[in-house]
Amino acid sequence: MLEICVGDSTWGTIRFGLKKDKETLHIGYDLDLGPIPRKNFWKTRADWYKSIFPSFGGRFFVNERRKIKRILACAKKHGAMRFWLSSAANVMCAFYFFVWLLQGYDCDIFVLNMPQGAGFREKDAENVWGEVNALSLREFLPLTRELSSKQRDEIAAKWEHLQEENAELRIRTDRGIESVPVDYFDDEILSHMPDEECSMAKLVGMTIGRSKRCLSDGFVTERVYSLIDQRKLILTKPSSKKYCSYVDARVRKA
Repeated sequence: MLEICVGDSTWGTIRFGLKKDKETLHIGYDLDLGPIPRKNFWKTRADWYKSIFPSFGGRFFVNERRKIKRILACAKKHGAMRFWLSSAANVMCAFYFFVWLLQGYDCDIFVLNMPQGAGFREKDAENVWGEVNALSLREFLPLTRELSSKQRDEIAAKWEHLQEENAELRIRTDRGIESVPVDYFDDEILSHMPDEECSMAKLVGMTIGRSKRCLSDGFVTERVYSLIDQRKLILTKPSSKKYCSYVDARVRKA
């Protein structure tokens, strides 16, 4: 069975915990962020990656496409795949996409949904499998369930609806994944800004660490620069690094 997951930490946890190095793929980074149009989907995503991560976005996207080809090859051979699902928005978006991608293929799709409280985060916070002790991972395998044809159709329809909306940001709610304005987290970011000047890395880190959402440093950094453009924050020292735009940078309240 091919194991499908999202994120480096989860990938490492599964590879170590199940001893399935070559049979574990991590896919779908950041499908909660950026455009996901029906038309020209792959080109749009490639261009978006290159704009957000100019130093490695193109190479990263090529690797993503290789993983997708391997998944499709498995599906064509009627192989079985298990998706490691959790409550994080980027994981749920990747799950919707994964199920949609396999429409029309005669293959078995299994899902292992992470129980709330299984990781170290608060019970009402988003979680990821990378938080679980790799040595205890096998204890959760009996929770694996196969998706029915009806469930697969419903999940694929959710992804198609998100593509129709084609928003710049998607979040998890009690109703599933929903599209929201790209500035949805701006107030939360501002709430973590200290009264005194601080490094941008500190602001990004506090936002990620204190949020109940699984936010990426790249997304938070992008929003901090947007807040600077809006003059809600002041950039007192620009970053000296091109590859990581919050290194060395400093900010203060407007």
